[in-house]
Amino acid sequence: MALSLDDKFDAAYYNRAICFENQGNYQAAFKDYKKAIELNSENADYWSNMGVCYGKSGDLDEAIKCFDKSIEISPSSSVYSNRGFALSLNESYDNAIIDYNKAVELNPESYISLFNRGICYSKLGRYEDAITDFTKSIENNDKNGNVYYSRALAYFEINEDEKACSDLEKAIELNIEEAKILSNESCKN
Repeated sequence: MALSLDDKFDAAYYNRAICFENQGNYQAAFKDYKKAIELNSENADYWSNMGVCYGKSGDLDEAIKCFDKSIEISPSSSVYSNRGFALSLNESYDNAIIDYNKAVELNPESYISLFNRGICYSKLGRYEDAITDFTKSIENNDKNGNVYYSRALAYFEINEDEKACSDLEKAIELNIEEAKILSNESCKN
């Protein structure tokens, strides 16, 4: 209805894009995100959400370009974190860490950024750094079993098996199936 009344109403295109995206109709979402941006190219949220949509569709390069533009307009912890995630999926772990550093600088409580930066550190074999980030992430949100599981893996890498098994138990309590398997294989029950 809003678009039939005013086809220059950028927020209507943006909101409809979100609806299309939530339905998995990425092509229609892209069309509306692009129209919203054509009408208001300085809205950082439009760029950021289009980046998320590109990420969901698997086009990480376009996602990163959108996050770049969003950051240029209005830097935020969540956009740095989203770009870091896209970079990590492209296995550009060092660049992802740079973005997660900025995300954490802007929001030190961001347990998701801390967790994802820890994953990048693990991928690079920097297990002590990973454990530090996983621990901070847990301090900010102790209900994410994946963080305990990831920290357990890092502990195993540095031969801290007792700590790893303790984290696996917590991950099991939080319903992480992989933790049960690894615990059965690696821990004394």
